Amino acid sequence: MKKINFHPSLVEELSTVKLINNPDYLRTCQPEDPVNLAFFINLPDIVSKETKEKRKNKQNTKATKIKKSAKDFECMLMNKWVSSGRERATYLLHDVKREITRLWDIKRSDVFTYPKNYQQCSIISLASLEPGFEGFERVIHFERDEICECVGNQNHIIDPSLIKRCDIEDNAAGKQEIILPQVFLKESTSYPPVSLDPTVEKLLHENRGVYIVLSRSGIKTILDNHPLKPSEEWILPFCLKQIKFEDGTSKKVLYVDKALLKTEMSVVCGKRWHAKKAVNSFLFQDKLNYSELSFPDKEFLKQRSCEQEGQTKPAQINNYITNIVKRSYSYEIWSLNNIIERNAVLMKNAKKNFKILVRNKQPAKKENSIRNFCLSSKPEHQLKYGKEILSLSQYIREWSSLLLNPGGLLMRVRADAKNLAFDQIDTVDISNTEQNIGFFYNVVVKNQLNILQNVLISLEQLPVGNYILNRMPKGGLFATVYKESENGAFDLHSKYSNFNLLEVNVPWTPLDLRLVSPSYEIIEDVLLDKRRPKFKKKKRKSK
Repeated sequence: MKKINFHPSLVEELSTVKLINNPDYLRTCQPEDPVNLAFFINLPDIVSKETKEKRKNKQNTKATKIKKSAKDFECMLMNKWVSSGRERATYLLHDVKREITRLWDIKRSDVFTYPKNYQQCSIISLASLEPGFEGFERVIHFERDEICECVGNQNHIIDPSLIKRCDIEDNAAGKQEIILPQVFLKESTSYPPVSLDPTVEKLLHENRGVYIVLSRSGIKTILDNHPLKPSEEWILPFCLKQIKFEDGTSKKVLYVDKALLKTEMSVVCGKRWHAKKAVNSFLFQDKLNYSELSFPDKEFLKQRSCEQEGQTKPAQINNYITNIVKRSYSYEIWSLNNIIERNAVLMKNAKKNFKILVRNKQPAKKENSIRNFCLSSKPEHQLKYGKEILSLSQYIREWSSLLLNPGGLLMRVRADAKNLAFDQIDTVDISNTEQNIGFFYNVVVKNQLNILQNVLISLEQLPVGNYILNRMPKGGLFATVYKESENGAFDLHSKYSNFNLLEVNVPWTPLDLRLVSPSYEIIEDVLLDKRRPKFKKKKRKSK
């Protein structure tokens, strides 16, 4: 009888089957042997079942070990954070504190461009899911239709060398001192709010179908609201004005300006704000053509207030003409469209579709790349052990930046929180950001567009006037609308008389174990320290 010759790879597979452990027997056995006939009939199923089960058990065992090792590692980090890391996070250099306070004083001048007294008029929801409509599937598209006009030239990003200090130098006495880039030595880098921008007024006359004007900061402030957001306050100014055309017609337009500064800020948030300013100035090459920038004249600035009860009440206006603008803007028309996919017939209150004029920042260019870039900074407090996971608010703001930069990328600069030494730069796109938000927080970030749509519907229904939208720390997912009133109890100017840096308790931030830090590396279930211990060399005895 003819012997059966098995393929060498099959012989190795068959040798793992418990029924027969002799490879030599497999090479010489014959299918006509009645003892082994049943085995050869079921041989493919037996081999595939045995090998699949062994591989699955091996993978499960490895995953269990890695998971257990990660838990032990996190427990060790939490203990270290309680003992020393928390104090390190709240530590702030005197020069950094002084610079943060000085920047806040400069930006505070924007507050006095708005009326002083306000009175509460309504409360709106900031929830992404409306009660009673959980069964409806609503898909909202926020897409850019066209770029109407650009102001200034695009910035260019410099490729930084890793572990390079961006703003700390040693002075003559050998003491480290904060030396910020020259851009922060200007009196102000503010640009007029969208409600005062003459370019916006011109584009509104050219595009009569646009009834809403949003600033980039206003969009990000509205989108960054969720149940996990810490108890912090923000104030968003907005107004409604009646614009008249030459043919006698008119339209009511909603303007949402940039969010005002915070009056209280934790040390961690202050360091994050300082890192953002320093990193942007260090990596951006300023190539603006200041002759192309347009500013409102003094006569236009005096007409700040809207028509209210047939009267015009001018407010205090800073002289933006003397400011040196270090930004480049683009004016874009976006569509916020609502599409009901299921139960559309039963839904009574169908949402509106909007045409929105957005004043956006021009994205930066990078050498040898055709895609646009935007920057984000992430101060790291545990670089010795790995990279920290971003908070949900930080992820949402990065997602908002990528949403407003279609097809672009985001460079996340991870730097040491102590001295802003660059450690690593992550380049991510919008799909990667959405996956991380779903992986770490189980949140569908696209649902945040429901908040934007609901807020715009609520604000556009208000009468003409000046307003602010205020979210209080204890307000949850609700914000209060205040309207300008001479006898109002809410004093906006007095609220910004002082600035406080709070040393609050900083909770431990988990690490993203998928990222390998320069000092440590995770291989299967073992956390290996790549740094070698230093051994002292023994001195040779002289003969």
